[in-house]
Amino acid sequence: MIYILLFILLLINLFFIVNSIIWLKDKHMININDIIVKYIIYFDFCIYTLILLFLVYLYFNNLAIKIL
Repeated sequence: MIYILLFILLLINLFFIVNSIIWLKDKHMININDIIVKYIIYFDFCIYTLILLFLVYLYFNNLAIKIL
């Protein structure tokens, strides 16, 4: 049950990160702060994607253990 809740929360977070990435693609980057924020958002996207994949792996691994 906890895996499903974490999965849903991470999907919501990824949705907002992807929206931020789309928003930053349209923005013309001049300021160094904008560029730093852009790479922080990309880093967040990578980290949350890895966490999401790890949770999916744990969920299916535990499901396979319960079946056996």
